[in-house]
This record gives sequence, C-alpha cells and structure tokens, in this order.
Amino acid sequence: MNSSTLPVRDIKTLLEKITNYDKDERYMATVDLGTLLSRSPPPDAATERRIVTAIRSRLDDPSNDVQSVAVKTLSGLFCRLHVSLIEDVAERLARDVSSGNADLRDVYAIGLRGLVRDCSESCGETVVRTTLTPLLQGLRQGGDDFLRGACCDVLADLIERFGKLPMIAEHAGDISDVCLSVSLGTSSEEAVVRRAGAVLSKLSVCLDTNSLQELIARLSTGLEGASEESGVRNAAVRTMCGIGRAVGHRLGGDTGKVVPIFLTFCNPNDIDVRMDESDDSGSEDGSHGNTQAMDELRESCFVGFESFIQHCPEETSPHLPDILASVLAYLKYDPNYFYDEDSGMEDGEDQSAEDDSAIEDDEDGYDAFSSASFDDDDDDDDTSWKVRRAALRCLLCLIKSERASTLEMLWEEYSIGKALLSRFKEREENVRVDVMACFTSLLCRTIDAAKSSEKEMENVMTDEDENINNKLMQYIQTSLPVIVKCCGRHLSDKRARERTLSSSLEVLRTLATGKTSDGPDGWVEQVMPSLLNMLKNEGGKHNTKSTKLDTIRLCRVLLERGGDGVAKRLDGLLPLLCDAVGEDWYKIIAEALRTLKAVPRLLLFHTPPDAAPTRSALMLYAAISPRLAAHDIDQEIKECALGAAGELVCTLHSHLDETARDQVLNLLSDRLKNETTRLRTLQTFGKVAAAEPPVDLGVVLHDVCGEIAGMLRQQNQNLRLVALEVANVLVKGHGKKIGVEVIEQMLMECGNVISGADLHISHLALQVSISVLQVSSDSFTVAIQNYILPRALVLSASPLLHGATLISLLAFFSTYTVSHSEDSSQSIVPSLKSCLTVNASGSQISKVVVANIAKCLAVTAAANPRSCRLFVQNHMVIICDSDNYKHGIECQLALLTLGELGQLVDLHAIDPNIQKTIIACLDSKNEENKGAAAYALGRAAAGNIEAFLPVILDVLYVEHPNHYLILTSLKEMLSSESMVGQQLTNTIKLETILKPLFKFVTVEKKSVRAMCAECLGALACLDVEGRYVLEFLVEQVQAQMGKEGDGNIRTCWTIASAVKFVITYSKSLDKVAEVMPTFLGLLNEKDLSVRAIALQMVYAAIHHSPAIISSLMKELVLPSLYTLVQFSSIRVVDLGPFKHKEDDGLPLRKTALAIFATAFDHCPNSLVVSEFMPYLAKALGDVEDIQLQAHQIVCSMCIRNPGAIVPFAESFVEPLKKTVNKKVKDDGAERIQEWIKSGLRATLALSHLDGIMTCQAFSTFFKDTQKNTSLFNFFAQLKEER
Repeated sequence: MNSSTLPVRDIKTLLEKITNYDKDERYMATVDLGTLLSRSPPPDAATERRIVTAIRSRLDDPSNDVQSVAVKTLSGLFCRLHVSLIEDVAERLARDVSSGNADLRDVYAIGLRGLVRDCSESCGETVVRTTLTPLLQGLRQGGDDFLRGACCDVLADLIERFGKLPMIAEHAGDISDVCLSVSLGTSSEEAVVRRAGAVLSKLSVCLDTNSLQELIARLSTGLEGASEESGVRNAAVRTMCGIGRAVGHRLGGDTGKVVPIFLTFCNPNDIDVRMDESDDSGSEDGSHGNTQAMDELRESCFVGFESFIQHCPEETSPHLPDILASVLAYLKYDPNYFYDEDSGMEDGEDQSAEDDSAIEDDEDGYDAFSSASFDDDDDDDDTSWKVRRAALRCLLCLIKSERASTLEMLWEEYSIGKALLSRFKEREENVRVDVMACFTSLLCRTIDAAKSSEKEMENVMTDEDENINNKLMQYIQTSLPVIVKCCGRHLSDKRARERTLSSSLEVLRTLATGKTSDGPDGWVEQVMPSLLNMLKNEGGKHNTKSTKLDTIRLCRVLLERGGDGVAKRLDGLLPLLCDAVGEDWYKIIAEALRTLKAVPRLLLFHTPPDAAPTRSALMLYAAISPRLAAHDIDQEIKECALGAAGELVCTLHSHLDETARDQVLNLLSDRLKNETTRLRTLQTFGKVAAAEPPVDLGVVLHDVCGEIAGMLRQQNQNLRLVALEVANVLVKGHGKKIGVEVIEQMLMECGNVISGADLHISHLALQVSISVLQVSSDSFTVAIQNYILPRALVLSASPLLHGATLISLLAFFSTYTVSHSEDSSQSIVPSLKSCLTVNASGSQISKVVVANIAKCLAVTAAANPRSCRLFVQNHMVIICDSDNYKHGIECQLALLTLGELGQLVDLHAIDPNIQKTIIACLDSKNEENKGAAAYALGRAAAGNIEAFLPVILDVLYVEHPNHYLILTSLKEMLSSESMVGQQLTNTIKLETILKPLFKFVTVEKKSVRAMCAECLGALACLDVEGRYVLEFLVEQVQAQMGKEGDGNIRTCWTIASAVKFVITYSKSLDKVAEVMPTFLGLLNEKDLSVRAIALQMVYAAIHHSPAIISSLMKELVLPSLYTLVQFSSIRVVDLGPFKHKEDDGLPLRKTALAIFATAFDHCPNSLVVSEFMPYLAKALGDVEDIQLQAHQIVCSMCIRNPGAIVPFAESFVEPLKKTVNKKVKDDGAERIQEWIKSGLRATLALSHLDGIMTCQAFSTFFKDTQKNTSLFNFFAQLKEER
C-alpha cells in the first residue's frame, strides 16, 4: 500500500516536532508518531526510511525520557521494517546496549529484545550477524554486571529465536566460552551468573553431540575444582540442570558423569555435620549465608536428579540406589527445627504395634501433629524446606516412572512408605502437602499394580508378577494403622489448614480403593468421627466447602466398598449426606447424590434380619425427590438425582410405601419426556425393570412403553440402542402387564429398524421380538407376521449378516417355529429359499448369504421334529440330483443345510446312508458343491461321531483324489463344538485319528499340509488333559529340527501351523506354555518357510495369550526377531524380456515387525525398547509395506511409551524425510499419496511429544515439512481424520 493512504501531513508535522528544541515536544511527537503508525497501513519504503531515521536520531537525545520512548516506538515497527532498516536499527541498538548510555541500557536491551522477538524469519541472518559480535564484546567486559546481564538477556532471546541458523552454530564455541567464563567466574553477581547459565541452556539445544559433551565436560571440570565459598558450584549445578531440562534425552551419555558429582553435594552423611555447624554457629551472617548457598545447591541437585530420571531413565538407573539414599536422607533435613525421634518411624521400627505408639504425643518432646505444625510464623530465612520439597519431587518422579517390580524394591529395600509416613509431621505446609501427594501417588501405583484387570491377569501376568502384587498389597496392609492414625490426627486437628485436610482425605480415599485384607472396616471407626465433624462444618476454620466436597467423595468410596464398619456408622452419616443434598454449591449436591446412590445396596446387605431399613429408605426419598422434581438445576445434578432415584427404587422399593414409590416412578416418567434427561432416565428405567424382586411399574408402565416405542423413530443412534435394550427388559419382566396395543406398536417400530444397514440395532430389535414370543406368542401372531417376519427374511439374505445379529436371527426363527403351528416351518422354508435368486446381471449369490440361509433353514427344521424327517428327505433328493441344477445353488444350500442340521439332530437315524451320499458329492463337477459336501460331512459327523468318523477315517487310509476335502470334513467335525471333544475322548481313542492324520504332514501339496495342521490343532484342542497330542508333536518336532530334508522341513512346518491353531482356538493353554520353548526353537531353522510359520506362531501367542510367551521373549524370541526384522534374501527371477528381483525375506520382516507392534500392546514389559529402536529406525527406511508398519508402531509408541521414543527421534528424521518428500507420479499416485500421508502421520505423532523439539534435527525437519506447500493438502486430510 502506498503512502497516499497515510495521513502524510500529520506524519510530516510529527517528524518536524521530533527535532524540536523542547524535550516535551520531542517526547509527545515521538509518542504520537508511534500511535499513528500502529493504526495506519505500512508506509512506502521512502517514508519508512524517513520515519526510522528520525526515530533513530532520538536514541542520542539528551533527554533520557525521549530516548526511552524512541526505543518503544521502534519496537512497534520491527514486524514491518525492511531488512536494510532492520539491520541499521539492530546495529545501533546492539552498540547502545554494549557501549551506550549506561542509564538507558535496560531500555536499549528491551528494544533489542523486542526486535529479536518481532522481526520476520527472513531477517534472522541479518539480525544475528549484526548483533552477535557486540553482544559478545559486552559480555567480555569485566566489572559491569549490569551490562553483562543485559547482553545475556538479549543473547538468550537471539539463540531461542534463531538458534537453528548456521551462524549461531559457527559462533557456538565463542558463546559458550564467554558464558562459561561468566558462569564459572567469581567476580559476577548471582543474577548475571544465572542469566549466563540460561544462555548456555538455550545454546545446548543448538549444539551437536560433540559440542554438547564438551560443554558438559567443562562444566564438570569447573564444578569439581570450585571452592565452597566461591558460588561457582551453585552456578555450575544450576546450569547443568538447565541444560538437562533443555536437551532432555540428549544428555543421556553424560548422565553417568554428572550424577556422581551431584551426589557429592547431597551426601547423607553431611546432614548431621551441617546440623551441628548450624547449632554451633548461632546467628553468624557468614555461616547463615553458607547454609543458604548449600541449600540452594542441594535443591538444584535434586531438580537435576528429577530431570535425569525423567529424560534419561536407563542411564540413571545404575545410580538410583545412591539417589534414593540422598532423597530419603534429605526428606528429614530440617536443621532449624527439632523433631522428637519417637514421633515417627525414622528408626525403622516394625510397622505394627510399635507404629501405633510411635506417633503418640510425648510430654517432653515434640507432638508431630500439634498446632505447631500449622504455625503461620515460619522462619523466613529458613530455606531447608526447598531442599525437602525438591527431594520429594524427585521421589515422586521416580514413583511415577517405575513398574511393579521396582515398586516392591521401593517398599521393601528402601522403605519409601515408612519414610513418607514419618514426614506427615512436616511443619511447612507446602512440603507437608507434597509429602502426602507423593505418598498418595505411591499408593495409587501400588494399588494399580495389584489390581490388574482380569484380562491382564489371564493374558499377561506371570505367577511371579502375581506374587509381586500380593506382596505389594501386604506392604499397604502393614502400613494401614499408621496411615490411618497420621491422617486421622490431621483431620481431627481444628488448626489444620485446607490443603492439609484435602491431602489427608485424598490419602484415605486412595487407600479405600485398595483391597486390603480386612477391607476398610478396620479403620473406618477411627476416621469416621472426624468425617462426621467435617460434614457438620465443625472441623475448624479451614474446613471449607472444598474440604467438605472431598469428605463426601471419601464417604462415597467407603459406601461403595461396603462393610459392616461403614454400615454401623450409617445412622449418623446418612442424615448429614441428606443435608448435603440441600447445599447451594452444585458440586457438593451432585457428589452427595452420587454418595446416596451407594447407600441402598449397603442397607440391603448389612441390615440385620430382624430390622428393616424403612426409615433410611424414607430419608433417602425425602432427600432425592426434590432434586429429581426440580427443572431449573444443573444438568449434572439432574443425572445424579436420576441415578440415586433409580438405585433407591431398585433396591429398597419394598421398604417404601406405595405413595412414595409411585411418586418417584411418576417423576422418572416425567423426566423421560424431557429431551435433556431422557437418555439417562431410560437407562434408569432399564435398571428398575430388571430389579429383583420385581418393582411394580403399573402406574407408569403403559406411558413408558409408549415413549420407548416413539424413541425408536428418533435419529439419535444411542437413544435407539438404549430404548431397544430397555424395551427387551420390560417385555421380559413385565410383558404380561403391558397392553396389547403398546406391544404391537413396539413390534411395528422394531420391524422398521431391522435391516442389514445397522446390524446391532437389528440384533436388539430381534431380541425384543423373541421376548414377546416367549411371553405371549398367541396374542401377537399377526403383529409378528406383519412387522417382524418379512424384515427377518430380508435380513437373512444380507451379505453383511454375522455375529450376534445372526445368532439372534436364528433364535427368532427357532422361537417362532416352536411357538406357532406345525405348518409354520413349512411356510418359512419356502420364503427363505426364495431369497436365493440370481441377480438380473447374472452374478451369483454370495457364499455368505447361502451359508446364513442354510443355518436359518436348519434351526427352523430342528424346531419342528415332526416335519424334520420329510425335510431331510427332500434335501437328499436335491443332493442326489445335483447335476441337473444349472447354477448349483440349490445343491450347495441343501448340503450346507444338512450339515447345520446334523449338529442339532442325528441325521444317521433319519437316513443311514446319508454319509455315503454326501461323500459321493465330493466327486461333483461343481467345485462349490465339493466344498459344501465337505462342510456338510464334517458338521453332520458332529451329531453322531460313531457313525460318521469311521467312514471318514477309511477314506484317509486309502489313496483318494479328495484327501483335502476329507481333511476339511475332519477339521469341521473336530472344531464344530466343545461338547464334541468330550464325546471324542470317551468313545474313540485319539490315536485312531492321529495315526492316519499324521501321514499327511509330509505331502508336497501345501494346501493339504495346511488342512492337516488345522486338524492336528483341533485334535489337540479336544484333548481333555491337553497332553497326548502336544507331547506327540513335541517328540516329532524334536526329531525333525536341524535336518534339511524336504520331509523334515514339511513336518516342522506342519507342526508349527498346528501349534499356531492351538494357540488361537484352545481355551486352556497350560500345557502349551510348558512345551512352548521347544517350538520356539523353530525360529532358528535354516528353511525360510519354517521360520516364517514359526514367526506366525509367535504372533498368535502374543496376540491371543501373551502369558505363555512373555517370560520367554527376552531369552528365546527377541534374539531371533532382531535378526529377522532386518533379514533380506534377494533373488533375481528371469522373466524373459526382463528380470525381476524378489525379496524372500520381506514376509519375515513384515511378520517380525507385526510381532513387535502387538507385543507393545499386549506385553510391553517383555520388550527392551532401547534395543528395538535402531531396528525401528531401519524399518522406517525399508520398502513401502515395512515403512507403513513402522509408521503405525511409531504412532502407537507415541501414545503408550512416549518417553522411550524421544531419545531416538534423530535417527527417524532421514527416513521420514525421504518418505514425506516423495514425488507423486501418475502411475500409482494414490498409493504414493497414502504412503506420504502415513509418514506425515508418524511425524505429527512425534511432534506432540514432550521434549522432542530439543532434537535439533527433528525440529528443523518438522518446521520445513510444515512450510512445504506440496504437503498442505495432506496436513488438511490428517486434520480431518482427527
């Protein structure tokens, strides 16, 4: 925009006034010019130069005020100035900072910092080149600490903004030399030393590895050679801590050098010496200054330990014992205060009976929980509390970063729990709260480890891990009396402050979530009086609404846990909780309602048989009903009131009078009509309808069912799902009381939602229909036939039908057939068969549709035994005349139907020659008929093993062209149902099947061997004891391993496939776990096919049952995986006109990488992340398929294990850069675009990690990627994905 748009006349006038002789005129003109420019568009180049020249001339103004406002005015122009003007201004400001007017140096520094902050990126090189040398010269000038401090501030901002520029790297040595001379010198003020350390911290991010190591080495040297009085030690430690926080994981290699130095300043043996010196020195100023300096030094050391533990856990782990020793020692470091040795657990006494007396008051000593603990008149000069708090934060970081096995070490070897409990007497509130927070975190970590979910217990945790968890809970159990007594003393002290009270309540609430051996009953009696006082607002002046809320939360946890101890106190607790529902603060009201929700169940199970909880039930009703009836209240309160009312009616409806019960039901019915509460109300009615003994819903039943029917017409998916679930419960429990018209309306709406487009909705609607048929089939025959049956028939022909919806559909046809006349099956069968039609285009019906309809036909026939024989005979006619059917669908359907029916009824009893007829179909000209015949033979055999199995085995013994199909039949028989295994082991010996079956393990055809393997696996699954088949396979594989013959290789391949099948489908894997080491030996076979199937076996184990392999991973699996994840075997295939390269190692690499990905999800503790990272970096640069897998692993690890991936981010940069910068060609453009997008997805996941930007290579790569215009569309697509 040109200058004609600017008020040129005003600018000209102001520029003239700037040179006025009157300093006030110059001052005001400069201010007005800055204001005018900030409100106007940018001027042209000539006007801009005039303005800058005029303002810059005021930097030499005799008036300091004018100089100051000139700098401020320039600051507003930095973001719009031309590069040449930026250079002039930067040069002038840098010169003024380093050698200008000392009185205005801070103003010049502010202006220069503003220029560095606001100028454009394109001016970076100019600003660095212009300002760096003057700033370094200013730092080298001794004697002027103010100058050096200003230079440090500007230099820190300069490095932070433009640290990635090459010029900074070129002068990094000079910058570090100058800053080290300031930081490690003895002539500078402490403020200047701190600023120099800040410059070094920011510079460390820009340094390469060698320069960073050199900087750390120089700091270490200066630290070791510094005297105690010089202050250099403090500066060096602070600087190292700053560098550690800045570079994070990059400090890992030097951690082993730095930590021992820090430990020398935190020696536990120095505490007593320092305390003695403090006592002897009195109030001498020099000694006091030294104590403060040492406290500051120790604080910095503990801050450094926290950073090292967080960012460099593996490098710090060898020093953890020494760090823990220092932490535990300095938790007690309070030289200016005397604690009675008998007031805690400092001497390691037993935490049982002795602990109960350990915290009792001593008349001659210090009461750990007296009012002195909450004295406001703390010693202002005492800095030891900072040391204690830093040590606590270091310990907290350690607790949060460790796993269960290390938690055992913390409890047992280092007695962390005992040490923290002994510090509950801490006199400084900030530290006391941190102590309780640290102990709470320890409890949470311990309880979480011991309360592993059922899935983890079954699939992940070994017996050793389970023993560890039992020990962990025993540690809490042992400490229980002391925990309760310490917290109880704080709660009962009226001088206790709010934060202390809240922390004590949080400790108890966390404790209550753990499963101690006696539950919460053993200690509720001790804390309940204090809780009651706090609920009565009698807990002291610091008992605020916030602490009352925390108290109610604790009561809720106790009530949900239950127990006689809580029930005994309920008479005093319940009125106070009911009163809390009438409070003004919505959080207290909502939490009180949640707490009342837990009361009915406690009353039901802990009320004496000769007493009735009628009074308590009415009290609950009186408290809940006003909040349930109110409309102008917070949504959270409404939902909590609904939950409490539902629990009250479900559990205590028999103890409420009819008026109260009907009133609550009517209120719930009203809430059902409100759009904001109908979903939660619907869920509440579902619980009420399912209550035992049943609740009389007569007063609202008709209205509720009508509302539910209307909800099925809504577009809200979640609302329809819940409505169908509740409708099913209502029909099952109260169907006979619901009006016919209402049920017919529900059936009509259920029929409207049954379709293949939403299988889950269809499943629930079919369940409602089944419940209606079971309750009263005769009354709703017409409705079922009109609304449900037609949609069910259409659904049966959906190619998407599977899972729970298919099961519900089969149950519907079976129930409908059983509950109606004998002719019902005869009417359904033709309707089902009519669904099998050839499309107008001539394409065939999906195999899935044929199989599903066959199942529907089978259950329909089985449900009507009288017509079953005729049904079978008709289908046998179709099978015998199969070659006359043009499309073969009829024959396939007949075979599949007989196979499904054979599992439900004994077909051999109907037709003794049926097995021969089916076997004859194996020679059909139609391949689909062959497959259907094999399936039918196996499934039918499940209904009568004695009749079918000998026929199948006879075919296996002789030469037959259809061995694959016969093996398929055998597999279908063996895997049909779990009950077959019991029949099999009781009637036919396993050897009878195993002998003819095992001869197929060496055949050349891979498909036959694969089917043989599935048969072996299914047979092993049916072995009741799980021993004979597996032991046989172990013997065979041991005999064949290491041999290179084709028969040996095929045997190993087949056995590995069989074991994979067992792992995937068996319900009991105890025996498999015992023999797993033998099968893992196949990973080391030379043949690639055997190694490939062995990898698939390992993958199946990790995916389905990691418990059988997690303990073997590090010793038997990982060495082979590290080899195979980078294995390559390229061979050249001559295709005539050209040659093609084939990588036989690619499938192995893909499977190995998939194993790692699955292991990170299912058994992460069995992996060594640091060892895997180099292989992951190599996979990121592999072929496309491998890269895509590696990208997924990176994204997963960024969520599950972010701290472990950050140290290796630099190795990911180059392969990711090559991926995201690929050129998109017309040939395969879509594939390459997905490839690029996958790489960007991994890059974005990495960019969100804490500390990742300390990696200069990744930071530069990520910024360049964001600026790449060709990737903008990809970023937009990824944003839409999120």
